[in-house]
Amino acid sequence: MSVKLPADLALVVEQYPASMAIFDADLRYLAVSRRYLSECESLFSRKLPAPSDVIGCSVNELFPDLPLRWHSVHSRVLASEELAEEEDFVSRTDAGTVCVRWSLKALAYRQRSDWRRSGVHRVDY
Repeated sequence: MSVKLPADLALVVEQYPASMAIFDADLRYLAVSRRYLSECESLFSRKLPAPSDVIGCSVNELFPDLPLRWHSVHSRVLASEELAEEEDFVSRTDAGTVCVRWSLKALAYRQRSDWRRSGVHRVDY
C-alpha cells in the first residue's frame, strides 16, 4: 500500500533544521529535510536533487553504493526494531572515512482499527 504524507507535514520535514527523512515500507522517500540531502551529498560525494524531486525515489536509486550493512539495518527496522548508532564509520568514494550518528525507527499508520507498518523515520545527528 502506498503511503502519502500530508503536504504540510512534508513541508515541515523539508524545512526541519536537522537531518531527517521519512520512508515508506519500500524505502521510498515520503519526506526529506534539506539538511539530510546536504549531509548525504557530503557523505556519498555526489550532487542530489532538490527535496521535492527526491520524493518517491528509493534509497537504492539515490545511493546505489550504500554500505551493505545498512540494507540489513533497514530490514530490521521495517520489522519493528528501533536502531541507532553513535559512531558508524562510512568509507567515501574519495578514499576518506566519515563518522556518522543515526537513529532509525519504524512508523505505523492506522487503518480503521488496525495498525499497519508504513515505513521508517531516520534522523542523523
